[in-house]
Amino acid sequence: ELVLKVVKHYVALVKDRSDSAYRKAFNLFAESLRDQEIYNDFVQNSIYTLSKGCWNYDPRKASAIQVNNSTWIVVLHLTKVACLSRAILGLYTWLFRLGMVYGLYEIVAVALEKKNR
Repeated sequence: ELVLKVVKHYVALVKDRSDSAYRKAFNLFAESLRDQEIYNDFVQNSIYTLSKGCWNYDPRKASAIQVNNSTWIVVLHLTKVACLSRAILGLYTWLFRLGMVYGLYEIVAVALEKKNR
């Protein structure tokens, strides 16, 4: 599905951590979200860019839920691991709400929730 491709592309850009990749990720946001979260804050906000460290997720387990004709929720299950030992440090759910604007899906909202083990 197209909404999953948008979110997977966003995640790949964020994991790259370069300024050019962050700018491309930021441009996947709807204008309303970009107005709320200026770029310099975006790159520092772990809800949008994840904290430094090693993160894993299985893109095949991403799910998309259609809310209405133009709104979708995409859910990713993430695991933060120690970079060397690969020990699990935390389990998270990363949620994206996407809306269609002029025929293109844009990220309207993002939430990151830590799961209790």
